[in-house]
Amino acid sequence: MITSKQNQTVKTVASLKQKKGRELNSKYVVEGFKMIADARNANVKILEIFATENNASSFEGFDCPVTVVSEPVFKCMSDEVTPQGSLAVLEIPKSGAIASLSRCLLLDRVQDPGNVGTIMRLAAACGIKDVLLIDSADPYSPKAVRSSMSGIYRVNVIKVSEGEALSLLQKNGVPLICADMDGENLFDYTPSESFCLCVGNEGNGISDSLLKSASKTIAIPMNSGVESLNVSVATGVTLYTLLYNNKRR
Repeated sequence: MITSKQNQTVKTVASLKQKKGRELNSKYVVEGFKMIADARNANVKILEIFATENNASSFEGFDCPVTVVSEPVFKCMSDEVTPQGSLAVLEIPKSGAIASLSRCLLLDRVQDPGNVGTIMRLAAACGIKDVLLIDSADPYSPKAVRSSMSGIYRVNVIKVSEGEALSLLQKNGVPLICADMDGENLFDYTPSESFCLCVGNEGNGISDSLLKSASKTIAIPMNSGVESLNVSVATGVTLYTLLYNNKRR
């Protein structure tokens, strides 16, 4: 059992709560038995599990090292207000060459990690494999990972510049659809088989250059007096509507 907070392994795992630590080690943390079990079920390689003495037995049969730590040490490693007593260290997937794109999401400077994680969860639920991010919150941060509810295991995260995103879409013949409150009524629009839905920054929306590059700009109709929806809520409404309308073609 590790009982010292000064243990180098403990320090390294604790550093993964910060973006600098994740980038330096190319690793991130998931907490709680369900998230860890989901990682195994999704065939995500678990590098190591850390658990308190009361929780360690839950991981018998897991094909990875399980290290027991004291309660104070676990609290030092955990990012949660009420720690669940177990966490796992996973590798951040390397972005490889993109063979092709079909249906995908593009997040333009979405800054809240909770929104980014929720959108990852939506993408996984809808069968959207590729999620492109332009200067958005780190999807491997603890808050984003929690909000993804294991969706992070089932999507291909691609960090790109605006130019790279547009080049990828053009190369693969994927139309860009931007969600903007000045767009046409979402419910009247039927997309093509492949499309990229772009959602923007919580305060400033989508950049002008992306809006100009869009083949279509769409909006969720709302009663007067309501200016906008939370970006993750709007993404859910828009994405499900586009998929449903496509099936009606």
